[in-house]
Amino acid sequence: MLKVAITGSIATGKSLIEGFIRDDGFSILDTDRVVHHLLKENETVILKIKTAFGDEAFDGDEISRVNLGKIVFYDSEKKKLLESILHPCVKQEIFHFLMSHRRERVVFVSVPLLYEVGWQGLFDYVLVVYAEADVQLKRLMDRNLIDENAARNLVSLQMPQSDKVKAADFVLDNSTTIDSAKRQFDYILKKLLMLT
Repeated sequence: MLKVAITGSIATGKSLIEGFIRDDGFSILDTDRVVHHLLKENETVILKIKTAFGDEAFDGDEISRVNLGKIVFYDSEKKKLLESILHPCVKQEIFHFLMSHRRERVVFVSVPLLYEVGWQGLFDYVLVVYAEADVQLKRLMDRNLIDENAARNLVSLQMPQSDKVKAADFVLDNSTTIDSAKRQFDYILKKLLMLT
């Protein structure tokens, strides 16, 4: 089984590539969804976040991702604290997913902050989804309904795209059309299947 991580900076189009993977009948775990689930359903995680961050992390009885984001965004200590609660659970889900799909030729795990958290060693190959800076900013502004300054701030909080591209085994340039992205993905998938 080949274990392939999908990563890339914010608003580069990872979801599109995840869609291709599902459409082609391959298994993929989206760690963003895992985090959503943990914050909504996992009582241990919810209790730990309540203890660590108090009521301001909540909206009523539920954890608010927006509120939590505001708390940890510019405070590296609080960010580390949140990661210490979430990351062991996410890692456990990744191992469980890989174990339960071990008979498949290629499996994919989407980890948006793969390099930032240092998990690239869990995988055989890394595919980085890339988009030109101006395309990325426009997508982010449209998606999050924010201005250019806010978009630039969000991008600046992540590892530069150029560093991710250098570290990648495969790079998919998602700056133009869906057709172009699909052609590149098909080519990468063919190469991966040849490695199995």
